Amino acid sequence: MIHLMSAIGCLLSGERDDALVESRRLDSLLSLYNTKYEKKNVYKEDAFARYLSGILNEDDGEQDDAFIDYLLSTRAYLEYDKAYGTPMPESLLEDLYRMAVVADRIEDAGDVIKHLPGRRWSTRVDSGGEGKIVFILFVGNAPEKVEDRIYIPTRRGPVTVAFPRMVTDPPACGGGRLVLRSGATIIESDLELVEDINRIAVKNLEDRKGRIIAKTIARAVAKQVVIEGISNQGDDDMQTTIAALLNLINMAVERADTRSWRTLPGEIHMTRVFVPPGVYSLGVSRCGKPRQDLNMLRIEAGQTRYVVHDTRYGLTPPGSLRSRH
Repeated sequence: MIHLMSAIGCLLSGERDDALVESRRLDSLLSLYNTKYEKKNVYKEDAFARYLSGILNEDDGEQDDAFIDYLLSTRAYLEYDKAYGTPMPESLLEDLYRMAVVADRIEDAGDVIKHLPGRRWSTRVDSGGEGKIVFILFVGNAPEKVEDRIYIPTRRGPVTVAFPRMVTDPPACGGGRLVLRSGATIIESDLELVEDINRIAVKNLEDRKGRIIAKTIARAVAKQVVIEGISNQGDDDMQTTIAALLNLINMAVERADTRSWRTLPGEIHMTRVFVPPGVYSLGVSRCGKPRQDLNMLRIEAGQTRYVVHDTRYGLTPPGSLRSRH
């Protein structure tokens, strides 16, 4: 998540090239991890980071690169649906089709849609006379990693083994709708779930549980060897007393690794919408509540505006609205 959040932060500061670099670093890091652990993890590809990379490449006019990113993102979302219940965003299929037409790769893109019965290609093409808004919404809090303990009673005192476990607190409601107003014109677009950090964190820990348990048991065995060596003095009662005391001390100091990034959002939702040039009032409608006005922004033809709103910290500051021609 460090590279994904860094990419979003770069967008907010107008550093689009750096945002692309962070997306590529994320891809390289996941490749390294999955090579190291022989691809045992489900989280092999970050679908949202790929999607964001495709949008950035498209804005730069790198149409072939954008198509490849969109294609890899759709493949990753097929795995997301199986592993985390995160469906394919409708906007991604639309972007994939548009770039497939431009890059003359319709057949390659068709390999994805065959896995989505009932879903159809959008016939939308880029007219070049519109602007684009990419709106990213942070919802809820990331899970907390807590400690579970197992106590094994023995004649020489309790042997303690500690394991980490994820505790989630899913948000009461999900994304909502982005509402844009410009005079009498009202444009609405559903915010789609693009990254369920809660479920990714839980599943990722499950994937690593076998490795964690093996290391924890090995550590417990090593400690018992040391305790046995230290307590192997005097008569049997003295040995038992020393071993029990050392095991009680170990019980107090044995800890699972519960480090986790608590300021991450629990979910990321996004919409990508094309709009005619003009000045728009931007708002969000969520959880059955009235529209919350966030800011005003001007859109020009061929321009992309990136907006990020964190529902946990109030209104979006004016400095968080960035553009790209």
